[in-house]
Amino acid sequence: MDQGAREQRTEGGAPFAYTIRERRLLPDEARMLSSAIRETPNILGYLPRELLAFSSCLVAESTGDGVFAGACLTKHLGRNWCEISLVLVLAGHRRKGVGSALFRAAFEGLREQNRQILCVSREASILRLMEAGGMRFLPEWQLPLPVRIAQARHYSSLYRFREGLRKIPMYRDQPPFRYAVYRSSQ
Repeated sequence: MDQGAREQRTEGGAPFAYTIRERRLLPDEARMLSSAIRETPNILGYLPRELLAFSSCLVAESTGDGVFAGACLTKHLGRNWCEISLVLVLAGHRRKGVGSALFRAAFEGLREQNRQILCVSREASILRLMEAGGMRFLPEWQLPLPVRIAQARHYSSLYRFREGLRKIPMYRDQPPFRYAVYRSSQ
């Protein structure tokens, strides 16, 4: 899936053109994302090797020079469930509509495949996109069983446990994570 070139106006008025493509992450991109994840309170943590294992990736690159701008990663959770696991735009490319475009492309792609979709976030812009897409917010305990099992497996990683402890000071002034699901018409 090549989303083609997109152009977004930045605050200064100069356009920022980018292309979204479906492809696996490159090792350098995985390292950049993993490093950026360590600095955000909004994503618990992924090792570069875990990021490289994702087979469903949407990657945003600047159109002119092909510089990596960010990615959206999705994973299959079992039964017809998929999770939009990560939407991250690197610092130099933020506030230009790249993250929104990545989320929308992933969401629409999963919806066209009649998938049930899970997204967990506390980022205000992602929460607005979840709501606009018709996702329903639920307390964690109401998530479907295949989703809860996949989440338990994901969070049982020793790396994520350590990252959670390291990020406790970052979490103090943050809103809680919110869980949202979209159920296809199947």
